[in-house]
Amino acid sequence: MNHQLNTRFQGRSNPFSGPTKKWTRTRIHRGMALLLAGAISVSALPAPAATPTVSANQSFVSTNLFARDVAVSGSYLYWTNTWITPGSAPNTTIGRSNLDGTGVNQSFISGADTPSGIVVLGSFIYWTNTGTNSIGRSNLDGTGVNPSFVVGASTPDGLATDGTYLYWTNYTGNSIGRATLDGTTSVNQNFVATASGPYGVAVNATSIFWTVFGPGTGTTIGRSDISGANVNATFVTTLAGPTGITIQPSSGKLFWSNYFENSIGTANADGTSPNLNYVTGLHGPVGLEATADDLWWANYDTNKIGHTVFDHIAPVLSVPVVPPVIATTSGLNAVTYPTAVSATDATDVPADVTISCNVGTLTGGSFAMGSTTTVICTATDAVGNATMKSFNVTVNPPTPPVLTLSPNVNATATVLTGVTVTYAAPTSTTGTPTCSPASGTNFAIGTTTVSCEATDAVGQTTVGSFTVTVTKAGFPTIAAVSNITAVAAVPAGIAVSYTAPTASAGTPTCLPASGSVFALGPTTVTCSTTDLLNQTTTSTFTITVVKPPAPTITVPANIRRDADTASGAVVTYPNPSVSAGTATCVPASGGNFGFGVTTVTCTTSPDVFGRTSSASFTIRIDPLPIVPVVVNPPANNPAITGPVVATPVAVVTASTSSTTTSTTTTTTTTTPAGSTAASSSTSKTTPSTSPVPTTTVVTVPTAAPASASVLPAVAVLGNPQFTG
Repeated sequence: MNHQLNTRFQGRSNPFSGPTKKWTRTRIHRGMALLLAGAISVSALPAPAATPTVSANQSFVSTNLFARDVAVSGSYLYWTNTWITPGSAPNTTIGRSNLDGTGVNQSFISGADTPSGIVVLGSFIYWTNTGTNSIGRSNLDGTGVNPSFVVGASTPDGLATDGTYLYWTNYTGNSIGRATLDGTTSVNQNFVATASGPYGVAVNATSIFWTVFGPGTGTTIGRSDISGANVNATFVTTLAGPTGITIQPSSGKLFWSNYFENSIGTANADGTSPNLNYVTGLHGPVGLEATADDLWWANYDTNKIGHTVFDHIAPVLSVPVVPPVIATTSGLNAVTYPTAVSATDATDVPADVTISCNVGTLTGGSFAMGSTTTVICTATDAVGNATMKSFNVTVNPPTPPVLTLSPNVNATATVLTGVTVTYAAPTSTTGTPTCSPASGTNFAIGTTTVSCEATDAVGQTTVGSFTVTVTKAGFPTIAAVSNITAVAAVPAGIAVSYTAPTASAGTPTCLPASGSVFALGPTTVTCSTTDLLNQTTTSTFTITVVKPPAPTITVPANIRRDADTASGAVVTYPNPSVSAGTATCVPASGGNFGFGVTTVTCTTSPDVFGRTSSASFTIRIDPLPIVPVVVNPPANNPAITGPVVATPVAVVTASTSSTTTSTTTTTTTTTPAGSTAASSSTSKTTPSTSPVPTTTVVTVPTAAPASASVLPAVAVLGNPQFTG
């Protein structure tokens, strides 16, 4: 039957048009005659491949020939009857039954003319009359039939309402018409003027949808805004021959019939998630109606109204609990689930439930090390009810290698290139540790970081480090040298030799070098030694060059003698002795020395350093002794009684004594009374070998005369006496 219809309708304008297309009617009647004659049995039709709904019934209600569209309102099911018997006039009836399929009334409404689309709203029933190009209306109870409620259509087929307007398809006019519910105002047969071969129509609050049945078989669903703008003739691509279309009020989904594919398709209102075979195994489906729980359709080829209950029960999905696993490779690790992902469905056979997961299979998968992957699985039944669950698969890396390293190493270098250091080999819980620089290699002076690492089978690397610190040996020591004092014979200095100090490392050198001529004064000698590490130690000592002692001079002892002339005395004294050079004395020996004390100064000639020494002694010339004279006062001087003695003078008696130290000699001279000469006392230091005169003072008592003339006194001195 389907093959015959497919052949007949290729290139035709409307396979379901009225009696104006007699050849079409004849071919359809021929097919129906075959059916009625039993040539084709309904039971002989192939069963659906899958039944996505609960209790699908392809023969829910038996109608007159060629039921075209269905509508549901309250507790009733309505449908349009296009033809009744071959060769008869077009059918004029609309049928009705209870929702349970009982109480069938094939002629609930009479007076229609080849009714096609049908819709029930409020208190009215509306339908399209393809034979008279009009839209009819009646009361809900079937009375008040008005077959020309809206006129001027062009082969109207599908009919829909949004509660404010009626919308219908003008199949031959390639447009969508619209009118208000009163049918008298705002009638617009070209509300959507660019719809090509529209057959069924459905509306929601924002959009108008229609099936494109021709020219040819048609394969799309068109759409426009509710305003008629933004037409999209290929909004959804369907299977062949889309005819009726409806919108389920609860979900807002589109449902349409694929006449030539004997199926019903569905999609979201935005055109996404199309399912072209939502219900299969139908028999030339045309018009359809969806409620929240039920779906009805007209099986045009079998004169039956099909029915099914929407399957709202989603599968029950079970997912495993996967404990964390330890990776065995650095790449993807195969993980087998403790239990497989599974699903059960109360209304579908297991074969109609599809389970898919975003990762792996239902029993396991491959997962990266160090990650937690969320596995999302979905169980979907044949009508699209789906349950989604997720579980996590965690693949932990094994414990990274644990390194045990040598402690920090300290070493001492004796050469500048460093020292060979051997340290304890590292160990690791996994993998083979390596270190750089390696043990047993030369380490430079300073601190070197030794880096070690170990890598396990999954590529985890643990790194660690310790240090090798190489220090230089201590600075060399150098022995101390005692300071040296040398006496220079000449002003240019003197060559001094000394013994170089010893050192713990290296060979000490000193500057100035031993044997050098050192100038007068102190000179610092710096000695240094350098070891193989270029470490230098220095020490110093002092060479002090001094002059020899200045020349010395020894002068004669002080000389004292009496004058031998009125001008004094000629004195010759011995030359002084000197340690170097010659001596010159002033006044010179052999000269005349006057009365009193004369200091003789003797000076050496300059030595090579220009130094001289001086010393002095004294020569004392005493005058001749004076004898006192006794005179008698004049006889004519009554004031004087007895003799008068002049003022006593001291008589100095000189004596000498020897001592081992220098002696100070004091000479006291007393002048006669009345003399203008002053008394004097002279002190001098004489060598211990010179005679030291001593003085004896003799006092002559005097008598103070009461009144007498005093004659000049005459000093009476005794002769000097020397001892020793």
